[in-house]
Parts: sequence; C-alpha cells; structure tokens
Amino acid sequence: MTDGAAFTLRQIKRSYESQRQIQRQSVQSQNKFWCPQLENAFRRLTSSDPAEFITSGQWMTEKNGGSDVNAATSTNAVGYGDKNHCRLYGYKWFSSATDADMALSLARFPRSTEELLNNSGAIAMVYLKVRNETNTEIDEELNYKEQVYF
Repeated sequence: MTDGAAFTLRQIKRSYESQRQIQRQSVQSQNKFWCPQLENAFRRLTSSDPAEFITSGQWMTEKNGGSDVNAATSTNAVGYGDKNHCRLYGYKWFSSATDADMALSLARFPRSTEELLNNSGAIAMVYLKVRNETNTEIDEELNYKEQVYF
C-alpha cells in the first residue's frame, strides 16, 4: 500500500512540475493537484530514515463493490475552506492498512443537490492524514482539516 501511494503521489508531482515548467509559474505557486501536505506525505513515504518514514493505506472499496468504480463509489466529498480541503461522508466496506499514518481514498464530488441524489459527479482521490507527527491518532476534527483532494 505504501509503495502504491508513493508511486501515485510521484506521478501527480511529476505532472504538476511539468505543468509548472510549461506555464512558467513561480516555485511558490500551487494548484489543486499538488500542495504542501502532499509534498510532505511524498517525502515521508519515500524516506529511508525510520524516524521520518510513514506508511499508507488505501480506503477504496464500498459495500456494492465491483469493477465499475463509477457505479460503486457512493462516498461523497464536500469541499470547504481553501480549494484543496474537503470532508468525506460515506462508508468504506474494506480499508487496507487501517493502522497506517495516511491513506488514499476515493470519493465523489457532487456539484449540485441533483448530483448528490443521483450519486453522480466527478470522482477523485483524497489524501487522509490519519496520524500526526508524534505517531498518535489524530482526532476527528483535526482529521477533517487534513483531507486533501487531488
């Protein structure tokens, strides 16, 4: 799970860096596909220092399951605060590595009440910070502040 999360974040980082070069954006700029939380997670997932290294889970599977991800995803994400944060509402039937420091999850981002009621809208991956830097579980309210979608 950790290797898969590091690979996924690396691909997103490469894409972001390519876009930044093409658009000649400043080093300080950030978009919804890369942010300091993801940079920190990637650095720690790929660290060879045991004091820095973190593990990752994947929280994807929902009760109705199946290979059709669009039909099977009913967890909803509602954006709040800045453009990168959201809250998740739903239930994951199977979650791997629930004792990990972070997780990647899938969620649907409905843009209207109609999309919410029809279980439609875009699907995106969400970064969830499960543990803080002292390796203790973080409370629910803090966890809401650390859910970042990309």
